Amino acid sequence: MGRILRYTLADNVVSGVDFGFPTAGKLLIRNAGTRDVFIGYDPSDVKGGTNYFTIEPGIVYTFDMSNSSGWLAQNQQLYMNCPTGTNEMEIWFANEL
Repeated sequence: MGRILRYTLADNVVSGVDFGFPTAGKLLIRNAGTRDVFIGYDPSDVKGGTNYFTIEPGIVYTFDMSNSSGWLAQNQQLYMNCPTGTNEMEIWFANEL
């Protein structure tokens, strides 16, 4: 059993998400909105910085995760920002718990 998070990013407000994964499974990240979302390892990167990754609308990223592989952000948060308006994000932690 995993968990699913669906939340709204406010216009140009940075949100942190804990991507810690205690067991093997899959991590799915989906931009369910209509605007680009910036994702990065530091809040300043996604709000006016230059070191971020853009998740385009409608895109789903899938990662194999465990406590020994798939180190997307095992020991820290990832930060997201939508600088052009509000936007919906979906995160699915599909694991063996």
